[in-house]
Amino acid sequence: MFKRLFGGKNDKYKFTVQEPTTETCPNCGAELENISDWKNGKIDCPHCEGVIVVRTGKLFAEDEANVRDGLESVNRRLFDYEITREEFNQIREELSKEFGLIASVNDTLWRILNSINTPDKSYQDRKFIYMAMDDILRGEGKSSNEILAKVCEMELLGNKELSENLGINLVVKSKTVNDSYVCDECKKLSEETFTIDEALETMPIPHRCTNDVCRCYWTFTPPGYD
Repeated sequence: MFKRLFGGKNDKYKFTVQEPTTETCPNCGAELENISDWKNGKIDCPHCEGVIVVRTGKLFAEDEANVRDGLESVNRRLFDYEITREEFNQIREELSKEFGLIASVNDTLWRILNSINTPDKSYQDRKFIYMAMDDILRGEGKSSNEILAKVCEMELLGNKELSENLGINLVVKSKTVNDSYVCDECKKLSEETFTIDEALETMPIPHRCTNDVCRCYWTFTPPGYD
């Protein structure tokens, strides 16, 4: 199965695009029966026991499905950049050689996001890169507050640049999603106002939030505007 997915002995960490099948196992190539009765989801191949991901009659190896899902999710977030499959496979090969084992989809996406998150990019571009990284961490059930703080920082810096260009001092306020899960600290925070510099210095979002993940966001208005 691994030879079919990732190459043979001489190209241990070579990755290719695997097109879905409709009548055979995408892992071992064995003929399958009663495929029309299969519902979307995962099923074990009766021949090789490899996981098959079923999607509207198309059969994917689990890794291939994960790669496609990961790329779609990240590219949906990015503002002015698209990670191609060719780039993904190349970085995954390099990372796998570095690790000495097959790099996960998320590890590969994380490496790519880090590599494109350069200071020459706009604050907006970098905000969306951090948002994609935040999605990855949340999907793995990990704390993302450090990355979320970077999202907020890019938002603040972008609006600071805008306010300087316009010659006005924007007022900063936080907004909650206004549901029963909003913590008391975030409720108090939503009643306060800041300058952009004050918000950048203290980063109250997400640092004052007492939940595992803060869902608050910044709003920016001209002085005296309610």
